Amino acid sequence: MSENYMNEQMNLPRPSRVLRKMAITFIVLTAILLTVVGYMAFSRARIIVTLGSVNKEYYFRLILTEDVFGRERPGDSIAALFLETTESASDTFIPTGGGERVGKAGGVVTLRNETDRPQPLVATTRLLTPEGVLFRLKEGVYVPARGTVTATAEADKEGKDGEIGPARFIIPGLSPSLQLYIYATSEVGMIRGGALAKTVTEQDLETARQTLRQKLLERTRQSFAAQVGEDKITPQDFITDIIEEKSSAKTGEAASSFTLETRIKIIGVVFDKQEMIKQAIKDISSQNSGVSTDNIRYTIDNFNSIERTASLSGRAVIKSVLDKQSSIFAVDNFTGWTVEGVKSFLDKYEGIENVEVQISPYWQRHLPRIPSRIKVEFKGG
Repeated sequence: MSENYMNEQMNLPRPSRVLRKMAITFIVLTAILLTVVGYMAFSRARIIVTLGSVNKEYYFRLILTEDVFGRERPGDSIAALFLETTESASDTFIPTGGGERVGKAGGVVTLRNETDRPQPLVATTRLLTPEGVLFRLKEGVYVPARGTVTATAEADKEGKDGEIGPARFIIPGLSPSLQLYIYATSEVGMIRGGALAKTVTEQDLETARQTLRQKLLERTRQSFAAQVGEDKITPQDFITDIIEEKSSAKTGEAASSFTLETRIKIIGVVFDKQEMIKQAIKDISSQNSGVSTDNIRYTIDNFNSIERTASLSGRAVIKSVLDKQSSIFAVDNFTGWTVEGVKSFLDKYEGIENVEVQISPYWQRHLPRIPSRIKVEFKGG
């Protein structure tokens, strides 16, 4: 053999070394494959969602129609019976506005005579200020020549206009020439000594109006209930229209009290409350519970006496829960997500009280990327 051939044979790798490398490679690949298969076989995730009820508000509007002979009632309306009456009431109320004293202002005046003749003045003699506020003497007096006398004067009219400060008064009943020398003065202001009165406010009138309305409604409700049954008509089932109203005082007037009289047309409406609930929620998702007249508030208005119809506007508060079949809970949403990501996503939906995520093996940080390995479970609802 040549020398070159011998050298090539010596440089060839030994079979044992090649086999060792192949074995190691096989083991590594097998380990990787087993890891992948193990992950595929054992990786699981449970998302446990605790559902709670949510109060939701729904607004609705319905038509109430009385059955009239020869006329077909619209199918989307609710059958109703309208009971009508006219009632009157009156009562006395106390105003609440800022107070002031009632009555005529008055006080002591000094009558002065600068002439050489005495001047008699009778009761009710007029005393006039430069501003035109008129007072009258409450009693007759005799003013001596070159002398003075005191007397009580009272404003001609009630009201705060008579509350003036110290002033000089002319006596219009005397001739213009005598008015310069026979006159009256006051050293202190005129005041009203009557009882303290409040000012009638718009809120006072509205409160009185509603008080009388409620009194008449309760009286009418008892009367109508005797006809149709106590459970057939509630305080919400009335329409009122003020026909006439009289008040002894207007807004802004001072008064210790005021009287309000009212005459009201009252329409009582009798209808099936369960039918109202059925109509109110017919377009709402079937996921609701606990619906009753206790959590429905409504008002009735727009009564048409010719067509015998009225409008009912209401608000229903319904307890609802999220649909477990909702796309929110589709497992495809969560493939490859972190625990924090799942919780953050679900917590933003109203009606989800708690979210728990369990992943196995425990050391996994992400949910499986295969939807079939994820399961969504529910508590409550």
